[in-house]
This record gives sequence, structure tokens and C-alpha cells, in this order.
Amino acid sequence: ADIVITFRSNRFDYSFFRLINSLVYIALNQILFGLKYRDINWVHMYNRRIFEKVKIRSTGVFILGEILAKAKRTGFTIKEIPSTYYPRKNGRAKGGRPKSVFTAIEEMFRLWWRMEIMKEEA
Repeated sequence: ADIVITFRSNRFDYSFFRLINSLVYIALNQILFGLKYRDINWVHMYNRRIFEKVKIRSTGVFILGEILAKAKRTGFTIKEIPSTYYPRKNGRAKGGRPKSVFTAIEEMFRLWWRMEIMKEEA
């Protein structure tokens, strides 16, 4: 595979809000870009040649989703494998902050517009 992504099988430490936030994010990626993966923002491994063809514009949480959407559209292969999840011991997740959520949604719809309406290349 050109990209290997991992998914967390159990997110037992997630708050209800964080779990809903993650499910909505995954659903939007499935609907807008056909990314039928269980976990978009976990560990990714890339073949470096992907970045010769895929140019990234996102600056927030959606950056990994943008890479996957553009790589898929360009014809790169993506494989998903399970990963053991260990809750963080220090710090707090920043992806669920309102500003991060709104930025991610905005970047998703901008990319969808560029790819589907404007027919922009990766």
C-alpha cells in the first residue's frame, strides 16, 4: 500500500462530546470524500512519492483527511490496520476545541468544493 492508516479499536477514555465529535468527523469524511475508514486522524504511514503529487492546503485537524482524500483521488492505495490505543497520560486533546472543529469543517467543505465543483487536481 502507498498509505497505511491505523484505527483505534477502543476509545474508552473519550467523553461523550469527544466521541460524538469523532463520529461526525468520520461520517463527513465518508460522505464528502468516500473515505470509508474507521479512524481518519490516528497514525498514518506514507510512501514519500505521494507528496510529489499531493499538495496540502489544510493547516488544522483536517490535514490527515485532506491527504487521504487527495491520495485516493490520485489513485494511491490505502490500507487500514488495527492499532492498540493507550489514553494520553498528560496534556489535553486540542482537536475537539470549538475553533478546531469549525476550522476542520470549513477546510473539509473548501476541499470538497475545489475537488467536486471546481474539479481541481490533487
